[in-house]
Amino acid sequence: MSKQYTCDDLVFDIEKMSVRTDRLERSLNYNECLLFKAFLDNASQVLDKETLKQAGWPDTIVTDSSLQKSVQKLRLAIAISDCVELRTIAGVGYMLYCSCAGANESTSTRCAFNSLTLAKALLASVSLVLIVLSFFNFSRVTNTHLVSYRHDGYEIMELNHHRVLKPKGMVLPLKIESLIEHSKCDCFYSVAQTEGLYTLSVYDNVHRRSENYLFEVETLPKVIKELG
Repeated sequence: MSKQYTCDDLVFDIEKMSVRTDRLERSLNYNECLLFKAFLDNASQVLDKETLKQAGWPDTIVTDSSLQKSVQKLRLAIAISDCVELRTIAGVGYMLYCSCAGANESTSTRCAFNSLTLAKALLASVSLVLIVLSFFNFSRVTNTHLVSYRHDGYEIMELNHHRVLKPKGMVLPLKIESLIEHSKCDCFYSVAQTEGLYTLSVYDNVHRRSENYLFEVETLPKVIKELG
């Protein structure tokens, strides 16, 4: 038995540190879990920034910028929901909008198909990240010989001066192409698709860090809106 919260079509599993619907699941870090629990405990109520910072980072001093980044990540995570929305209340704070929220005890009985699908997608995501990292590592090692390395099953395409690593033969959705083309970030992108899910990895060349996104095809417009 593990404690869970339900919020319309969204389920927040505290033990697993994840949010999910019937179709998809996303992981949260520790602070995001604390922050989301505070939102759920006060669903459809406006919470000021100081209250949220105390809830998400107990006994720790954090900036408004850190709070804003965590809220943005939460928005991306709950984008899998068709109902739940995290709204910004200008000059005050934020509000989690959902018509029905509450805590409940869950059993371990879950749909095996969803777990298997997610496992495959996460495996694909990890594989994609490793390919990207190996590409950069081997490029650095072999630069003196003007040679670069990449997996034989992948190719690099150019989109408005942005490099994109993708499986050979894969056709990128127009919305993803547009997102990359109009990006002002000096980033290297990699895209893959498996089991109806997209994996998008964004490597920031300036700060030498990457962020990875896993989302369902049907939620693509909503996710792109968050990334944009």
